[in-house]
Amino acid sequence: MKRLLSLVLIAIVTVGILVSVGKPTLATPPVPICSGLKLYGNAAYSGLCKSLSPATQTNWVCELSGSNPDVHTTFNAGESNGRDATLLHLTVRTPSKDGKQCEGNSNLGGNWPNGLALGDGEQNNICGVDLNNYVKRLNSVPEEFKDCTEAFNKAQEKGRINESVKNSYIQKCKQYCK
Repeated sequence: MKRLLSLVLIAIVTVGILVSVGKPTLATPPVPICSGLKLYGNAAYSGLCKSLSPATQTNWVCELSGSNPDVHTTFNAGESNGRDATLLHLTVRTPSKDGKQCEGNSNLGGNWPNGLALGDGEQNNICGVDLNNYVKRLNSVPEEFKDCTEAFNKAQEKGRINESVKNSYIQKCKQYCK
């Protein structure tokens, strides 16, 4: 009986090892809404976000380049009209000399501060732009304000965003960073 139990235990452990080895690795988890909001507030305060769209728009956009190429982050919580959330991602757009446009985006995963990465399988170069440089820039934004609402208040006091934009993001902070 003891021998049979030992054999059964060995079989269970062996099957468990085989099953766990055969499992695919988990994808980089998407950036939580509150983490993205805190990034936007602190990035607006620091000046990394050259402009910040109101959170009342469908997509929440932080303009990173302000020129050609157009590089920005976008996300939303998918709260209105039953739409799905848009994951935090980097978008690149470049016009070409022949009038055609190059455009693409890559999702980000992880957490801010200092934990963002390109999602598993995402492109790291779009239209000749190295997205890893932008991920480094996002990760290097100092977390001046841990409180989401304070980040937007201070960004507005510093003249980086207007009061309407500030108020729209503060509402999102209250909703998603409880």
